[in-house]
Amino acid sequence: MRKARDLYAEAFKGAPRDYYTGINAAANSVLLGDLVAAKFYAEAVEKIVGNQSKPGDYWLTATIAELQLIRQNYAKASELYQAAVAISPEAKGDHDSTRSQARRLMDNLQPSPQEREAIERAFGSRN
Repeated sequence: MRKARDLYAEAFKGAPRDYYTGINAAANSVLLGDLVAAKFYAEAVEKIVGNQSKPGDYWLTATIAELQLIRQNYAKASELYQAAVAISPEAKGDHDSTRSQARRLMDNLQPSPQEREAIERAFGSRN
């Protein structure tokens, strides 16, 4: 995990407009328990992609939701995950993948039960 995070971080440093490598550096940092680095990368990614839904783009909107989750802006993350699902309501596989990642992150971030439930609700009633 550390090696993956370090490689994403190095790639992001070399291409600082590549939000994909930045969000992966942030997420892997959360999973490693390095919340300082996670927030650093999440803030850098937010400067690239903003903090609003991107109509018609499920994955970019889900990425923006994830960075809000990493920054522990749980209400905003929930709103954006809901927007992502609404963009592609039939893309159940994408929703499952995104929800699974959100759950892994929340296991490390430890939101309150209410905050966690709001994130879960964004994906609907599917397990």
